[in-house]
Amino acid sequence: MKSFIAALRTLVLPFGATTGRRIVLDGIAGTISIYDASDLLRVRLGASNDGLELWSGQADEFLAGNVQGLATGSPLSATRRMSTTLESGAFNGRSKAIIDLTSESFDGTIDPLAAYIAKTHIFAADVGEPVLQLGTTTNLYESAANVLRTDDTLAALGLLIGADTNLFRDVADTLRTNDSLTVDGTLNGTTDVQHNGVSLPRGGLTTRTQTTDMTATSGTTEKDIFTSAPDAVVLPAGRAIRLTLSIRSITASVANDIYSVRIKEGATQLMEQNFRAVAAAVGSDGMTLTVTLDSSYNAPSAGSHSYKATIVRAAGTGTATIQGAAGRPIQFTVDDVGSA
Repeated sequence: MKSFIAALRTLVLPFGATTGRRIVLDGIAGTISIYDASDLLRVRLGASNDGLELWSGQADEFLAGNVQGLATGSPLSATRRMSTTLESGAFNGRSKAIIDLTSESFDGTIDPLAAYIAKTHIFAADVGEPVLQLGTTTNLYESAANVLRTDDTLAALGLLIGADTNLFRDVADTLRTNDSLTVDGTLNGTTDVQHNGVSLPRGGLTTRTQTTDMTATSGTTEKDIFTSAPDAVVLPAGRAIRLTLSIRSITASVANDIYSVRIKEGATQLMEQNFRAVAAAVGSDGMTLTVTLDSSYNAPSAGSHSYKATIVRAAGTGTATIQGAAGRPIQFTVDDVGSA
């Protein structure tokens, strides 16, 4: 006797439904499809990729989310592996996120792998709770807003981030990367980078270079050495800076005239050095004028600062010119040298 159920090729529940909520068992295609009240396909099992498709019902949805099992390697290969893949849905031409869980190989020569493929990865947990628990003792967590911490030790094998960036334990108590590190927030909970509690310099902030002579002074009027306006530097609080002016030579029109070379911020004089002309119209020895601004002297506040170099006749009757040319420029630098 033939079974009625065995003769079925397609079954719809509720029987005969063609719209709205329903389950369609298609014996020909080998699929089970589930539709919602809006007549949208939401779940399909046994699709062309032999996986489970999950549709969100979102407008313009192009690809469904997908869960499927895959075999990697030929059936008789000793290194064959098994994978379970979870893929998000996607809009047309847009990216999707993928989680790929792959087993250890049959012969044990290839380790199991968990791959997270997306442009952004977020591992969420309450502040102070482990974001990542590695084994039973090692953690990585958010200890405060924008602060990542571990109570343990980063192992020698380190972290491989993306396909080319690493972070690892080099030797005892030394964390290292073979790549580049950019910190937009803080290290050691401070606004600077420290070594053994000592702030490290941030280096050059700005350099002004002039390869032409400064035009001659006039009377006892203080004159800017550089023809261009000073560059502004923006400083955080608590920094020490060093200002350095380098001059190859000064030519005066009258022997024994005295000129004062100064470093200033606006009208505030920060450093001065005097120069006496040994002869008229003869280039003298140059000078290097430098001053450090820190907690002991004119520590700069947080914000924008513009520093300049000037020259003024202090005694005599002539004029002076500071010489500058390619290979022997007039130069003024501002360097961050650590904490104030």
